Amino acid sequence: MFIQAALPLPALAHPAPQSPENRSSSPFGRARAQPAAALPSARGPGRSDLDIDSVRSTFEAEYLELRTRSLLERARVSGRGGAWTLDPYRGCEWEDPFEAQRFARRAPHRHHRQGSRQRIFVKSKAAAVLGRQLRSERFRGRSILIGAGTDPYQPAEKHFGVTRSILEELLEFRGLNLSIETRSPLIARDLDLLAELDTRHTVEVSIRLAALHPALLGKLEPRAPSAEARLRTLGKIAREGLSSRLSCDPLLPGINTSEDLLRPLFTAALEAGARDVTGTLFSLPPSSRSWFFPWLEREFPNQAGQYRQLFGWRDHLSPMQHQVTLAPFQQLRLEMGFPRPFLGRG
Repeated sequence: MFIQAALPLPALAHPAPQSPENRSSSPFGRARAQPAAALPSARGPGRSDLDIDSVRSTFEAEYLELRTRSLLERARVSGRGGAWTLDPYRGCEWEDPFEAQRFARRAPHRHHRQGSRQRIFVKSKAAAVLGRQLRSERFRGRSILIGAGTDPYQPAEKHFGVTRSILEELLEFRGLNLSIETRSPLIARDLDLLAELDTRHTVEVSIRLAALHPALLGKLEPRAPSAEARLRTLGKIAREGLSSRLSCDPLLPGINTSEDLLRPLFTAALEAGARDVTGTLFSLPPSSRSWFFPWLEREFPNQAGQYRQLFGWRDHLSPMQHQVTLAPFQQLRLEMGFPRPFLGRG
């Protein structure tokens, strides 16, 4: 079958060499790369509008089929969608340094090299694998977070539809607590399907947005969709009657944590109808230091000295600095009434 192609078409990539990532002994499972004449059609079931249509690949990427015997993994971070996670893809075309850090934090046993956004592993049989796993008693009533490591609605989803196939498979089950995290307007394509799932499970959708100001967002998430497109998508989700959340991730001390920057973001979330606004404070484990400080010195040179002083050799801020940094966020959350009551679908 597929799967190695380069965008834009019709240019094709050569078959990938047999690196450890491609062999059956890889921790990723079996990945098979073969030349393909074209990507699958971007047209498919679901809704369409200008924001959905705007989701597209912006550079050449390799797509590799990833065969896996297990899709669900135990969550590595408490309070982020429940006890289990799943990712329809490995690697992300929108990946920024913080996306790689999120992956490493949630799946520390997996190797994830930076720059892997140009090699996207597609779990083409994910729905069937998930169906087999969910028939086990151990998963009944459990919480599952979709998009723990990579965005489930990145441009690859427009062509391969793995995330949609997973949602369709979930219609065969009941009683799960489902959470989806994304930065993509493409999720609005599946609103009808998500609404139907919400009659069988509890469903919450989180739209990730680290900043509202275009220049700042361009430094934090240079490849991701615009803030305006994401906020419009948040509004569509809320109007559909689904539980919706704006996730400010990461919160970087002195960069996107001031009240002046956060207040417009909270106001926009309120106007969009979000049920809640949450945030994750940045941490700096040893594995992140090699890329973080060069990035910081390039994008925010005046902050580099402050961060070395704040973190030292610690992974996290001191308890006092943690409290001071989060104070504006917590005050705005209280002032604007988040989390708001959610009565479910009418």
